[in-house]
Amino acid sequence: MYYIGIDVSKKDLAVFDGKDLNFINKEGLKSFKKYLKKKYRLSEIAIIFEPTGIYSFYLKEFCAENSIKAYIVNPKQSHNFARGVYVQRMIRLMVVLSINSISSLRQRISRYLK
Repeated sequence: MYYIGIDVSKKDLAVFDGKDLNFINKEGLKSFKKYLKKKYRLSEIAIIFEPTGIYSFYLKEFCAENSIKAYIVNPKQSHNFARGVYVQRMIRLMVVLSINSISSLRQRISRYLK
């Protein structure tokens, strides 16, 4: 399964598929479909996006017509998830820095004691 994140706006779909891409947000989403068909089998992808009222209608319709799994994420949940991921990354960074500092400190002490 391939997961594709999309930021839906009035004019376009900002797609992240390993790289940033933009497609016009209009009925049928022909250019987006052409891109997906070149790269994947439609049955093997899942699209993840936040609901944006009427602007996400074409994307919802596109997914339904092409039997593509769509995960519509509540913006509050995605914000909390992103914040949680950020906090986890910061904690990991602090742990790594602490381990490196302790290791460096041990080396200095062992040199001093020799």
